[in-house]
Amino acid sequence: MNEVQTCTGDPNLDANWKTVGMFSGGKATLNDFPPGTTVWVRDRTAGLRGIMGDWSVPVYLLDLDKGGLGLPPVVGEFKDNRGEFYDEEQYKGRAILVRYVSLNISPKSARMEQSFSPDGGKTWETNWICELTR
Repeated sequence: MNEVQTCTGDPNLDANWKTVGMFSGGKATLNDFPPGTTVWVRDRTAGLRGIMGDWSVPVYLLDLDKGGLGLPPVVGEFKDNRGEFYDEEQYKGRAILVRYVSLNISPKSARMEQSFSPDGGKTWETNWICELTR
């Protein structure tokens, strides 16, 4: 049995995580997120005695256009009010490194960036920026 939680705010704050439900069979359905929303997803599994384990790492991002989890999962961490996560994806028939950065995170604002690197992280081209305010 897995517990799944989502977060649309600062993932460093436990109060921002909302439990979606308990699921078995390795599949959870996540609904009601408008296109363009960044959604963090984490899960944890019940052990043999039913005690919940630690929350998952890495973090999965939702692919709202396809209606599921983005695969492969991103790997990285939040440190000093900055989150930096990476994965490898196909773009125009070739493998590229993708970097997702969350920074300037506060209760009133955040900035998110996506960048592509065709050379294994030596150079980066930022191709998406989102600045959020309340």
